[in-house]
This record gives sequence, C-alpha cells and structure tokens, in this order.
Amino acid sequence: MSIRIERLAENVIEGIQEEIKDMTPSDIQDMDHERLIRELVQGQVPEYYGELAEIVSEDLDLGFESDTTTLANHSDVFTFIQSRIFEEIEQIVLSKIDGWFTSEWDEPNYPNDSFDDGQVLASAGWGTDEDYGSASDMI
Repeated sequence: MSIRIERLAENVIEGIQEEIKDMTPSDIQDMDHERLIRELVQGQVPEYYGELAEIVSEDLDLGFESDTTTLANHSDVFTFIQSRIFEEIEQIVLSKIDGWFTSEWDEPNYPNDSFDDGQVLASAGWGTDEDYGSASDMI
C-alpha cells in the first residue's frame, strides 16, 4: 500500500470527523454513515489517467484483481484501477473508524443463529439458553 493511498484515506477520515463534529451521539448513530463514507471515498479517487498511472506505479498491487474487484466487471483498465483504489481507501478508512457509528447498546453479535434461538427462548421464560444447546448438537 502506498503512502499516497494512506493520505487519501486520511483525507476521508478528516472529512468524516468534520461531518460529525457537531452532532449528538444519537444523530451520529442514526445517520447514513455508509453513504457518507462511500461519497467521501469516491471524492478522493483520482479521475485523470495520469494520476491513476502514478498511483499504480507506486503500488503495483493495485494492478491485480482482488477478491471483490475483477477486471471482467469493468469497461477498461482505468475504471478497474479506480475501483481498486476505492477499495484500498475504503478498507483503511473502515479499519480506522471501527466503532464510531455503533451504540454501546447494540445487540450482541452471536456467531450463529442457534445462539439467538436459545437467547430468545430463555428471555421468554422457557428455561435458559444453555438448556437448548446448539443446532449442531441436534444433528
């Protein structure tokens, strides 16, 4: 990853901070943060071929397909490179802002659905969630 990509990601993070600085925690949680992030990242992706070529020359990995961005889905190599730059910036931003838009009161993130089932049954007064085991125990 090149320093230029990291700088573009920092610009996005600064934009997010600027956008949310005067908001209440409730407003921050309720906002469409995914759209905000997409728009700010897209604003940082270069549009001119010369800039794209410079960035790829600094970070050759951008010229290769990733798990989510393939050359077959793009009309030309330049839109492919723009998508790869977008993807790289977005990954950096998402890792650095992890937890900014979530509430401490969010529901627990269970590893699979059988945990949810036991929790619901237990909270409805039908024993404890341990009484139900996991779905894999029944198979």
